[in-house]
Parts: sequence; structure tokens; C-alpha cells
Amino acid sequence: MKTVPLIFFFLLYPSLLVIAKENARYEGPIHTKVVRIREAKPKINGLDSVPLNWEFYFKERNGNYAVFYDLNGDEAYFQFRRNKFDIDGDNFASKLIPGNAYNVTGQYLGAFVFPDPKRGVGKYQKGENSISNLQNQNTIFVYQLKEYYELHSKQIIY
Repeated sequence: MKTVPLIFFFLLYPSLLVIAKENARYEGPIHTKVVRIREAKPKINGLDSVPLNWEFYFKERNGNYAVFYDLNGDEAYFQFRRNKFDIDGDNFASKLIPGNAYNVTGQYLGAFVFPDPKRGVGKYQKGENSISNLQNQNTIFVYQLKEYYELHSKQIIY
């Protein structure tokens, strides 16, 4: 009589493991439902609607800018220092590690506008940009880096 529930458990347990593995797919520290640059650009209708908070992966420090990218690979530049002699800015961005995910907040400064789809030579436009430039998929946003913190996965990996 006690063996019937025990046999039933051993028959049912492997199928429960398969169902659990299918439903709990690891997606990484940045969820796939997070808004990406390509999705946010068509919704921009002025400077006040440019998103200021993003979840990005860090790529590299390039001059005075920290380069971040989203899940599609689209980049955004965050200025972390005024010039090459700004030691405070260097210290602020020194903890960024390439490939790690961060929640990044910044103040919008301008954009690199690439009129040619092949990206060729871009032109930096500070501050005021036309809505068509802000919505252009070849435009790269430039921000002043205000704060960042590293994202950790909320999923349990086993």
C-alpha cells in the first residue's frame, strides 16, 4: 500500500524536472523585455522624452566617454570626464568592467548624427536636435554619466 505512492513519485519526478527546466530559462542580468534603444527612438517626440535611465552592458572607455550597448548591440556614449586631466571622472568610471550589466543614469547632452546609413562620418550635435534626428536609427545618444550600479541576475542558477 505504501509502495503505490512511492512508485507514482518516481514515475512523475522526471517529468516535473523537464517542465521546470523549460519554464526557468536563464536570460541573464538584463531581462529580454527591457526597452532597447531601437524601441525607444520611435517614441521620442522631443528632448523631454529622451530616456535617461537604461540597462546596458559596458563595452569600453573611449576617450572621455564610457561606451555602453543594449541587447541589440546599439551603443550609447556616456561622458564621465570633462577632459583627459579630470582625475575625479577617471576614479568615478574606474570600476566599470567590460561585459558586465549596469543600470545607467545620465543627463542628455546631444547625439552623434550619421545621415548616411553606412555610418561613414558622423557629426556631433550638442543639445537641441530635431525629432527626426532623435528618431533616426543611425543616431547615437550622448549623455553625462550621473550614476551607475551593477545589475545582478535575480534568477537562481543550478
